[in-house]
Amino acid sequence: MPELSVCLITRDEEKNIFRCLKSIRNIADEIILVDTGSKDNTLNIAKEFKCRIFQIQWQDDFSAARNFALDKAVGEWILIIDADEEFRKEDEKALKDLLENPVAEGYFVQILNSLEHNQVLKHRAVRLFRNRPEYRYTGRIHEQIAPAILKKNPQSLYSSPIRFIHFGYNQDAVINKQERNIKILIRELEEMPEEPFTLFNLATEYFIMADYAKAAENYEKAKQFSFQEQPYHATISRNLAITYLKLKEYKKCKELIAQGIEWYPDYTDMYYLLGSLKADQGFLDEASEIFKKCLELGEVEHYTSTDGVGSFLALQELAKVLEKKGNYQEALAAYIQAIAYEQVKERAIEKIPPLVIHTRKKDILKEIEDLGLNAQEYLFLADNFAYWENYSISLEILNYFTQNDFIKFFRVHCLLHQQKFNDALIELKQITTPPDPVAFWSNVFLCACGLKDEELFTKSINHLEKIISSEQIQVFKDLVAAEEKERFFNSPAYLTECWKILKEFINLNLDEWFNKAVNLARPIKEFETLFLVVNILWNQASPLTEEYLKKINQEDKVSLLTIIEADLKLEQGNFERAWELFNFVANLLPDDDFIKTGISLSALKQADKLGKEALKRFKDSELIDERVKIIEEEMPLLEDKYKFLRLKRRKENDVLQTLLNSLYDNQK
Repeated sequence: MPELSVCLITRDEEKNIFRCLKSIRNIADEIILVDTGSKDNTLNIAKEFKCRIFQIQWQDDFSAARNFALDKAVGEWILIIDADEEFRKEDEKALKDLLENPVAEGYFVQILNSLEHNQVLKHRAVRLFRNRPEYRYTGRIHEQIAPAILKKNPQSLYSSPIRFIHFGYNQDAVINKQERNIKILIRELEEMPEEPFTLFNLATEYFIMADYAKAAENYEKAKQFSFQEQPYHATISRNLAITYLKLKEYKKCKELIAQGIEWYPDYTDMYYLLGSLKADQGFLDEASEIFKKCLELGEVEHYTSTDGVGSFLALQELAKVLEKKGNYQEALAAYIQAIAYEQVKERAIEKIPPLVIHTRKKDILKEIEDLGLNAQEYLFLADNFAYWENYSISLEILNYFTQNDFIKFFRVHCLLHQQKFNDALIELKQITTPPDPVAFWSNVFLCACGLKDEELFTKSINHLEKIISSEQIQVFKDLVAAEEKERFFNSPAYLTECWKILKEFINLNLDEWFNKAVNLARPIKEFETLFLVVNILWNQASPLTEEYLKKINQEDKVSLLTIIEADLKLEQGNFERAWELFNFVANLLPDDDFIKTGISLSALKQADKLGKEALKRFKDSELIDERVKIIEEEMPLLEDKYKFLRLKRRKENDVLQTLLNSLYDNQK
C-alpha cells in the first residue's frame, strides 16, 4: 500500500492538537508538523505522537509554511490537516481505497465546520494528493493546491467520501485569528485589488466578525470580478444573500436568491434561504412549498452548504410553517419524520405530544416504534406526554420498561394525575428504595388526601417530619387540622411548601384541599399572591379561576390577567366582552397568535349569535341563511386552533418561581 505523509502547521494549539493527532495516528506513515512559534504545550504533545517536528519563523504566508512541510514529506501521498480539525475514524478504510486509485492525482474532502447553535457548514477542499514537486500551494492565506494540480493534470481531481470535522469557529481564539487573517488579506489586495478570491475571503472574515456592512461591500466586489464558472462563485451569491438578510435588506436579499436559483438550480441553500425569507414575511403557503422543494433536492456535496438544508433543517422549518398555518396533521407527520435525525430529534419529540393531543392522533406509538428510539429518548417522550397531561400515553410508554423503582415512581406521578389514588398507592408500596424520599412521602400524603385515609395521613407526616424542616412539616399538619398558623406565615420555607402543595392540589383536581391550602396563606390581599393563584388555576383549567380573578381590582389587571378574563368570557358566551378584552390586550401584544385568534373567534361567535337571532325574525332570508352557514363552516377550525393555542399558552405560562420570589420579598 502507498505510504501516506500527513502534514500540518501549528502555533499555540495545545487545546486542539491532541484530538487532531489522535485521529490520524492510525492512517499516517509519518506526521510532518511545522510549527511557527508555539509558546504553549503544543510541541510536547506532538512529541508523544512521534511527529517529525520542524520549526520555522512565521512570515504571514500560509503557502510558504505548507510548502515547507511538503518539501519534508517522503510519502507517495500527502494528506493536509489543520490542528483544529479531526479525521473521522469511520473514513479510514475509504482512505486506503483512495490511495490505490492509479489515475487520481488528488481528492476533494468535505470539511464540516462546527458553528454556534449546533449548525454545521460544509465546504470542499483538496486535502489529499500525490507527492509531486510541481504540486505546491499559492496564496498567503486561504491557500490553494488545486490550481497547480489541474494545470499539470486536468481532470485528475476526484470527489471523495472523506470528511474532516473543523472546530476552529467555536473557540475564543477565533477573534485573534480573524484580525491576523484580515491583515494578510488586505496586504494581498494591495498587490492585486481586483482578485475575487481574496475579496471573497476578506468578506468572509468580516462576516464571521459580524461586521456585515464590510462583508457585503467585499462580497459585492468579489461577485463583480468573478465568473459564474469559478467554484466559489455560488458561495459568494449564497453568502451575500445571507449578509443582506442579516442587514435586513430584504429586497436585495430576494433579488440575489432569485438570481442564485437561476444560475444554480440545484443549490439547496438558495431555496432554503428563500423559504426562510418567505416564512419570516408571513407568506406561509409559499414557504411550505419551498421547504418541500429543499427536501426534494436533498443535501448537496459540490457547493458550500449548511448541513441539513436538504434534510433535517428543511423538515423542521416545514413543520414549523405547517403548524403556523394550522395544518396540524401535516405538521405532526413532519415532526415524526424529523425524529430520524439526531440533530433535531429532541425538539421533534417535544413537539409531538401537544400535536397528538390537538389532532387526536391514534396509535402514535406504533408510528414511533419504527424510528428506533433508545430508552432515554422514550423516557423523554413519556415525560413530555405527562407535561401535556396525556398520562395514558405516558403510562403506555412506561410499560415498555422493566419496572424498577424509578419507573414505578414515574407511574405514580401519572396515576395520581388520573386520580387513580388506589393504583398509585399500590405502586408506592412496591418501591423498595425511593429515588426521592421527600417526594415519595409527599405522594403518599396526596394519596391520603384523595382517599381521605387518616392512617395514611399519620404515616406520611411521621416520615416527612424526619426529613424536612419544622416549617415545612407544619404545612402538612395544618392542612389535616384545617387550621391557620399565623406564626409560620412569614417563613419562606412555610410559604414555599404551601404553594408547592397548593399547585399539586390544582393538578389533581382536589378543590377541597386547594381551598384549605389557600387558607393557610390568609389573608389573600397582596396582588402578587392573587396573581399567582389565578395563573395556576387557569393553567389547570380550574373552575375556581373566575372566583379568584374577581378578587383582583380592575385597575391592578395586567395583560396576562386580561387574557385570562377574556378567555373566561369567551367560554361563558359573553362574546362581545371577550372581543373587547382581547382587543385591549392586542395593543400591548400585537404579534401574539393566541390573542389574534381570540379576537377572530369572539367576533365570529358574535356574528353567529347575531345571525341566528336575525334568522328567527327573517326566516325566509336566503342571504342571512347563507351567511350563517358560512360562519358555521369556519367555526370548527377556528375553535380548534384557539383551543390548541390556549393549551400551549397555559403550558408556557409557568410563573410560579418568579412570583414566589416576589412573595418572599414582600413577606420579609
